[in-house]
Amino acid sequence: MSKISISVYKITINKKRVTDELEVLNDFNSGQDLLDLLTMLPAQFLKANSNKKVLDEAETKRRTIISDNNLDTTGRIVSGYIESGEYGFESVIVDEEGKKVHDVLKEHSLMRPFFFLISLPKDKRVGYLLIQRFENYGVYTILSKMLKSTFASKYSDYTLSLKPDGLESSEALHFLNEGKISKASFAIFDSESIANIFTNNNTNDQFNYEDIKAEIVISAKRNRFVAMMNSVKGMLNSGKDLKVKLTDKDIPYERLKIYVKVGKEEKVLDLSKWDTFSRDIDVTHRLEYDKTTGLPLSSSIKEECHKIIDQLDKKND
Repeated sequence: MSKISISVYKITINKKRVTDELEVLNDFNSGQDLLDLLTMLPAQFLKANSNKKVLDEAETKRRTIISDNNLDTTGRIVSGYIESGEYGFESVIVDEEGKKVHDVLKEHSLMRPFFFLISLPKDKRVGYLLIQRFENYGVYTILSKMLKSTFASKYSDYTLSLKPDGLESSEALHFLNEGKISKASFAIFDSESIANIFTNNNTNDQFNYEDIKAEIVISAKRNRFVAMMNSVKGMLNSGKDLKVKLTDKDIPYERLKIYVKVGKEEKVLDLSKWDTFSRDIDVTHRLEYDKTTGLPLSSSIKEECHKIIDQLDKKND
């Protein structure tokens, strides 16, 4: 069974160059409501497609469709499906016995449906976008691009922001208590510190430490773990800019990521913000599936998304 998860993003609006003051989602630009723009999405996808049906992303060789037939608006929640798939290479579809049943030409795209749900609470400054993922496949990039471009064309004096929602530090501490650190990585931007780690002696290179950054990765040997637990917990609890000692000198770092093995799963704690890491909620075993297609039932995945929205609303009350 493929892993199915829900990614969560915050939706906000601000006037250009006024990033510290958020607008009310249903009352910006003299009474405009972001909800009205969402109902335009299917038409915008159709408009962007040369053949009126498929959005062709030349950079990724991926096609994306959104249909207004699947778009549901209930109150201030909009949900539906985006279908997306790659093209550009030939392949063969076989049955359970390995016999060929169909040829997929390079012009064809094998489309997968991705559920999405957008919640825009009344009189609030923060909304949420929830997007279904299959394993490592998702449609955030194309959906966010379409949302932002549609918004920008209509409200040029404002900026629509979509940013990953993070888990609280208490939840990150829970993963640390339940698991073991398998790997840590961080970047070094300080040229003096980089010079202390290694030296380039080839004068013909004209090597300049000001031009580079270094990335250090620490991985545990098999059946072992990286003994940084106390330091990481200290960061989550205090938020202080602590340092990791790798050599005889303290090396300042940025963009620290901690990889925690919890059972058979690996969780990534991005500590670049010190108290949050990216939310990616595994719902594989919570869903009900269509026995014919093997896909999650629409009612089931919608129910899980509503549960997540309810939790977010309670957290923000």
